[in-house]
Amino acid sequence: MPITAIGTQPGSIPASRVSQGAISRPAPRTATAAPSSSGACSRDLTPARIISVAGMVVDLAEALAVIGNRHVISDVAAAAEAARASAATARVNVEISLADITDEQASLDMIAETDKADDIIARAEQVTAAVRERIRA
Repeated sequence: MPITAIGTQPGSIPASRVSQGAISRPAPRTATAAPSSSGACSRDLTPARIISVAGMVVDLAEALAVIGNRHVISDVAAAAEAARASAATARVNVEISLADITDEQASLDMIAETDKADDIIARAEQVTAAVRERIRA
């Protein structure tokens, strides 16, 4: 049976358009976020918040790596690695967003949050290394 469309939802892309290279990027979504008290849209601060939450996850992973059951600490390493990836990706998203932020204080706040990402990434890697060492023991 030949493929006739990509996706199953109404408005799916006909396969013939895919093979002809006629696919273009969808129109950007409109933001519905309300401005925060600093004048920046809350969606612009979301990546900075992700960095902060990733730090909290690594805090918990550090504690659990020491006291957690040896048979489930691989989940701790997985959580640390997910937090590491989240912090690294969010940092890049913040750096991209900084060019569009006109409020100086909001920019400084976002930069301060991105500065935390390197520490979070390093700590997450240490958690994973500690878990791997514990598994090998």
